Amino acid sequence: MESDKDESLEALKDLLVKPLPSDYVMDKADEESIMEEIREAFKGQPPLSEDIIRERQEGP
Repeated sequence: MESDKDESLEALKDLLVKPLPSDYVMDKADEESIMEEIREAFKGQPPLSEDIIRERQEGP
């Protein structure tokens, strides 16, 4: 039987990230890799700005 902590970690595993060391310096290759990962994750979805504009027009 899993503990509550284990169940929580399993449920949130896609949202959790490991912190980088405080002396880490991102280089250009890291930045490009991250940008490509973001592009792939949002591929085929409308721009986030469209959602923001629509929500503002619709109101609360």
